[in-house]
Amino acid sequence: MIMEKQPNQEFPKGLIGNISIPVDFSHLIIFVLNGSVSMNRLNEEKITKGQMVSCAVKDIFCKFKCSLLRINFSFAVIYYDNEARIELNITPTIKVDEMRSYDPTVGMGALESFVSVGISLAGKLAKQHLEKTNQLGTPKSASIVILTFGYDSKQQDALEIAKSVKANPKIEIITCYLESVDEINDNTAEMDNFYKEISSNIYYFKKTKTIDELGSFLNMSLYHNRKLSLLRKV
Repeated sequence: MIMEKQPNQEFPKGLIGNISIPVDFSHLIIFVLNGSVSMNRLNEEKITKGQMVSCAVKDIFCKFKCSLLRINFSFAVIYYDNEARIELNITPTIKVDEMRSYDPTVGMGALESFVSVGISLAGKLAKQHLEKTNQLGTPKSASIVILTFGYDSKQQDALEIAKSVKANPKIEIITCYLESVDEINDNTAEMDNFYKEISSNIYYFKKTKTIDELGSFLNMSLYHNRKLSLLRKV
């Protein structure tokens, strides 16, 4: 069993002395957040999709900062619409700011969004992480987590870039499509297949309507799977 600690909580010292947590792996999680105007639409809880992804990202940051495994992780955040920019460069878990907003519509807001530009930039960050000199020889890997909504008119570009990124077995792509209460879309089946193909496997694609659904999906795909992998080594 892996103990969790709350912020500013110290574990008691016992006969075994101080607990030392080894760096068993180095995993980078890159959030790729759609910041187009479509992310201003409301979900079932009557908040915008931009606010929804901000809450989900902040919740993941809090969870990882309170984990004994936090030393094994780092994070980055990318916003995209028809262009992409780095909102948070590669940062160790303990140094991420879980109190600020990560609403991708702030400073973005184009009418169109092309996930290809977000995946391309995320792929560069992942490559940078994997190629960084590591004196301890710690295994490295990366997850690209796409949170998005709406139609993408440059699907072929995205599929080709995603295929190139996933060619590296140390990089995985996870995709979550944020549904709307008022969504009427004749392209639903097409977009489902598109985002499933972008993802590393069918279990890494999910459609969600609420913060709880989104949080549960991210928690399972990012946190619990890594936790179980570590436990298997014990």
